[in-house]
Amino acid sequence: MRATYQANDTVAISGMVVNGWNNVVDNNSGKSFGGQVAWTMSPALTVTANYLGGPERANTSDWRHLYNVVAVAHWRERVTVTMSGDLGRETGAADGATAMWQGVSTSARMAI
Repeated sequence: MRATYQANDTVAISGMVVNGWNNVVDNNSGKSFGGQVAWTMSPALTVTANYLGGPERANTSDWRHLYNVVAVAHWRERVTVTMSGDLGRETGAADGATAMWQGVSTSARMAI
């Protein structure tokens, strides 16, 4: 389930409840929760902050958290540049340790 609220001309806020990440069939009885804030700073730049968290492994209540920020810039009408950063954390992962991960990406697209 997902709901979105357009706070004003430049800010949209969304929230969601899902059965799991990338699962066709839920692998536990827990739900995951997500939130998003999208800010259109100008016609040329949008920044979106996302969160998704919940128990994701089978038969566990340990939570996985994912934080993500995406910036999309439109440059000179034909070029779009996208930058993304991720930070994740999960308690009780391998051998009961806390797992952490991060990543960044950048892409560019040109309309011909």
